[in-house]
Amino acid sequence: MRAATILFIALLIWPSSAIGLSGNEWLQNLQPEQRSAYIAGAIDGWGVGGRPPFRQLYLCVTEKGMTGPQLRAMVDKYIQDNPALKDTSLILLVSRALDAACK
Repeated sequence: MRAATILFIALLIWPSSAIGLSGNEWLQNLQPEQRSAYIAGAIDGWGVGGRPPFRQLYLCVTEKGMTGPQLRAMVDKYIQDNPALKDTSLILLVSRALDAACK
């Protein structure tokens, strides 16, 4: 998880910032490692200070022991399966994809 955190920090200072990305930009512009780092950072943030629905996602992911590649694959699949949502905010797509996996 430490490597993922470092990658997430690197992603934040990357010239094309991950903040405000859409699902389409996620698939087109980020490498798999960057996508995994983004998700790890979101989940860590939800665990530290997330509101109840996000805190529940954090608990689900950690209790199930989901790995970075598994989480990335879930989000990738969710975005690909919902092309009408590709212009939606990435953080919303990540939460929806993980919510679907945790039900």
